[in-house]
Amino acid sequence: MIIKKLPEICEIKTGKKDANHANKEGKYRFYTCASQYSMCDTFSFSGECVIVPGNGDIGLVFYYNGKFEAYQRTYVLCNIKINPKYLYYHMLHKWRYINSGKQFGSTVKYVRMANFTSYEIPVPPIAEQERIVARIEELFSQLDKAVETLKIIKEQLAVYQQAVLKAAFEGKLTTTHVNLDVELTWLYDEKIKQLPILPSEWRYINLSELGDLGRGKSKHRPRNAAILFENGKYPFIQTGEVKAANKYVETYSNMYGEFGLQQSKLWPKGTLCITIAANIAETAFLGMDACFPDSVVGFTANEYVFPEYVRYFIEASKIRLSAYAPATAQKNINLATLENLVVPYCALTEQKIIVQQIEERLSICDNIEKTVDVILQQTEAMRQSILKQAFEGELV
Repeated sequence: MIIKKLPEICEIKTGKKDANHANKEGKYRFYTCASQYSMCDTFSFSGECVIVPGNGDIGLVFYYNGKFEAYQRTYVLCNIKINPKYLYYHMLHKWRYINSGKQFGSTVKYVRMANFTSYEIPVPPIAEQERIVARIEELFSQLDKAVETLKIIKEQLAVYQQAVLKAAFEGKLTTTHVNLDVELTWLYDEKIKQLPILPSEWRYINLSELGDLGRGKSKHRPRNAAILFENGKYPFIQTGEVKAANKYVETYSNMYGEFGLQQSKLWPKGTLCITIAANIAETAFLGMDACFPDSVVGFTANEYVFPEYVRYFIEASKIRLSAYAPATAQKNINLATLENLVVPYCALTEQKIIVQQIEERLSICDNIEKTVDVILQQTEAMRQSILKQAFEGELV
């Protein structure tokens, strides 16, 4: 095994093009410092090359065999005298680790040519290089197939979850239906003729009949003014925190002070938050008294409906609600859309049984999905383990 420095086994060049050179309709790949290449109309490099961004995420390493262009401060290793994929896999394994702490620049980190010229690589005979590459790719292929299977499982879980919710609000999760003992403003005829047929004991009703809906308030401009958050003690919830919550919003990034509260509104713990901008129809209950902006609607259920029943129905209606959002830079719906949302209504006792049935089924899905996510997170570590064994002579 001979140890060689990078300049002994390849030429080290840099790209010359700026970001404006990109053209999504172009014919050739354009490698920048991003994790994904773009396209352009010209090429300066061809053949088997290893491409390494010189700033941004300096752990990225790419292999490409063909004609391509490169962004300035992107390094291209070409005219490689050893197996190009052997070099690629070695750098994929070692590059980030070797350059940890060796970046320069205060705002944008970058590596210098010296980082490349000092890079050392063990070079076995060509036959051994080819064997190592073949074994790595065999194991990576098996790993890729496993990852694809796991992703399919996640997609199937999402389909199953939607099927559970659909069945729930068509009266198919309960075998015995309960006669209604209240008289509310039911919907009939034209307003519901296109909707699924419900059990005879059920009715359709507008969401506004089942509680109070109101938009959050954040009147001051700019909304991020420091004065709003001075001596903060009132949690301020935003759409991203509603989306990130499981069932209850219990974490937050900002707190209003007294001035912030004056131009907002404090909603009580247990209020159902429904997002109507950016993230459409994400839902969660407040885990504490809190304020939120007008991109979130608060729903307070009346005595005729179980709050969790409403939350799950909005989850089931998410795609339909998103369709109401205009195709603008930031999607949004209005308060009237929620007020006029048509809800399948059943007796309160049956609502609670339906919620229980939903949660039992979705809990199983959640546990499977968490297991799948853990395994997916481990796949990168598995790849690094394969590379480590390969370049330590332990991969048979």
